[in-house]
Amino acid sequence: MLAEGVADEITTNLARVARLRVTSPASVRYALTTGARDPRRLGTAMGARWLVDGQFVAAGGIVRVNAQLLEAANGRMRWSGSLQRTGADLLGLIRFIADSVATAIVGELAPGERAQLAALPPVNAAAY
Repeated sequence: MLAEGVADEITTNLARVARLRVTSPASVRYALTTGARDPRRLGTAMGARWLVDGQFVAAGGIVRVNAQLLEAANGRMRWSGSLQRTGADLLGLIRFIADSVATAIVGELAPGERAQLAALPPVNAAAY
């Protein structure tokens, strides 16, 4: 599923920031299937302070992603963004979301961290 692939790529990019502890997508999917989609429950189940949630829509070669960074303790939104790009620039959209979320959590990124997030993986965006 395309949406899961995008979520996994965002997770992979966030894991490149050494100051972040990122939970595996498989653990997140398991937590989502074992109870209510409540930020407090999910945060407790995964030992997470922050949760990234989002919605994905693709139509006519255009991709739209709405993403939110939530505090797990109370469900309060810390950051949100809505981005629309062509399918050919899907990797750019993923990098932008990962950069925005990481910055919202840790503050200003070090140059090396920003370079890690900007690094292009050796994949073809059309493969998504």
